[in-house]
Amino acid sequence: MLGEQKGSSQEGIPRGDVVDKTRLLLEEEGLIDSTPQLVAVPLPVAVSLEQAAALLAVAPSTLDEFIRSRQLRFFRMGRRKLIRLDALHEFAKSLEDKETGGDS
Repeated sequence: MLGEQKGSSQEGIPRGDVVDKTRLLLEEEGLIDSTPQLVAVPLPVAVSLEQAAALLAVAPSTLDEFIRSRQLRFFRMGRRKLIRLDALHEFAKSLEDKETGGDS
């Protein structure tokens, strides 16, 4: 209508407030559940060298050394070098096994 602002109810209360109050009332009555829901986020299959270094908490130069010494596998996609997450896990496990003497 003419005197009415867009986004507000007829009483002049912003719609956000009405929605919030309605949600609170429905929650109090047990008609809705406002518990935050977990959302599954798919993991990438492979990560860049920079991302892999960050995941291992090492410097990129340290990661380069692991690659040069063939301790860590990578593959190319065009000019990019990528590391599969499963290869990263295997590598971290092998380091852990070396550190603990193979007991896991």
